[in-house]
Amino acid sequence: MKSALIALGVIFGIVFLMLMAPSLLGGLNDFRTDNISNAFSVNTTGAGSITTGNVTLTQALFESGVQHVTSISSNWSADVPLATAYNSNTRVLTVSGLVANQTRTLNVTYDRGILAKDIDAVANTTPTLWIFSILALLLIAIGGAVVAVAHR
Repeated sequence: MKSALIALGVIFGIVFLMLMAPSLLGGLNDFRTDNISNAFSVNTTGAGSITTGNVTLTQALFESGVQHVTSISSNWSADVPLATAYNSNTRVLTVSGLVANQTRTLNVTYDRGILAKDIDAVANTTPTLWIFSILALLLIAIGGAVVAVAHR
């Protein structure tokens, strides 16, 4: 009976960790990054009706991924700006969905890394450790339940 209660407690603990994992991982990402906003004047030229423009970010984009561009807005109402590419060597972000032959101001909000590289490497492995911890606890709970049933 005691083993069954322990196994049940471990299962509830695993469920709790699984429910909390998205919040913890989001918090870890917030710990690793800082949100920054910049305004850029962009002039587009081209023969088509929709074109791209380039902006040079003041700070490096976190993990060099356009998924870390959290928002782009334009003062030109016909624009539908979208970050499509990033060059980490030059910090140039390519923005598509801009109307050709216009000058506009783009407000770009993006994440930049704030941790030293060695500390960030440790923080980056934390999600993997959570997953392995949850799986290990699940296996322990299943094993405990099997032992509890076997010893009846």
